[in-house]
Amino acid sequence: MFNHRGHGGRREAGVAGDRGWSSWGLIRLNAFSFGVSGFILAMDTAVLPVVVLGVAPESLKNTYLALLGMGGLLVAAVVQPVVGRFSDRTRSPLGRRVPYIGLGTAAVCGSLALVAVAPNFGALFASWMLVQANLNVAYGPGMALIRDLVPVSRVGTAASLKILLDAAGGLAMITASAAIIGRAAGPGGLAPGGEYVDWEWLTLAMLGAVLAVSVGVTCVTTLRREAASGRRRRAGDGALGPVVNSQLALFLVSRLLLMTAVYSFPTYGLFFLRDVVEADNPAQMLSRMIPAIGGSLAVSVWVSGRVSDRVGRKPVVIAGAAGAAVSTLWLLMVDGT
Repeated sequence: MFNHRGHGGRREAGVAGDRGWSSWGLIRLNAFSFGVSGFILAMDTAVLPVVVLGVAPESLKNTYLALLGMGGLLVAAVVQPVVGRFSDRTRSPLGRRVPYIGLGTAAVCGSLALVAVAPNFGALFASWMLVQANLNVAYGPGMALIRDLVPVSRVGTAASLKILLDAAGGLAMITASAAIIGRAAGPGGLAPGGEYVDWEWLTLAMLGAVLAVSVGVTCVTTLRREAASGRRRRAGDGALGPVVNSQLALFLVSRLLLMTAVYSFPTYGLFFLRDVVEADNPAQMLSRMIPAIGGSLAVSVWVSGRVSDRVGRKPVVIAGAAGAAVSTLWLLMVDGT
């Protein structure tokens, strides 16, 4: 989330870097969101449940998956504020944000190999915490790019495109990951031609490659814009204030409750399809469900944004939360295929 009030003075009309933000340029700036959101959602929804099944007793699979999820959230809560404050004060030839985004992403790609070879849950937990730490080194500074570079007149469009890229990344990477890793349930991991394929490694390699490419597009776009605007070595905005004030604390609590609800089904959805719906191949069934879910999300995000501009944010948020709560109760009626 970004606070754009009170910064009109930094958007001088004559600064070349502030002008010419086409929709395509904003998409390139937000390519980072496609890769990071897609990576997180694909790992939580399709990959980690399958990996956990390989190292956890059947009776503890949900507990182990919950530990991975809670551990990741705690790491994010610690790393993001610290790295965000450091990036605010960083002065380097690559600017404030790009060093953290680039190095964090490179470390994530390297850390994925440890997830793939983890022989037990302890090693898997340690490996996933390392991935989460590196990912949040990149994610925190990346969230500041719109505020840093986009003029106020284009912030709404930039934020909308970011949300759509979040959804598109999740849709594409969950679908692809579930389809690929679902093949691991086949006979001996054999490919159609009969050769052996490690589908888990292939899934992780695909996710790392998409993450690296999308982050690379954002970094190149950022460096070019900063060079054009002359902001790369700009003085700081002033002394750092408190990390958390009372209003931000309330907002963070509300986000905690919201994200706990939002991520529950994606985290345990594969086990729900396996144990309640009794799907033969839950990962592949999940890959077929995601396009419909992603399409609904894209439509609802666009409509809710337009409506909230007319009636305000709170009514839309309250109506959406109530509708989601009622819809979730329908899951209690599911008893199998």
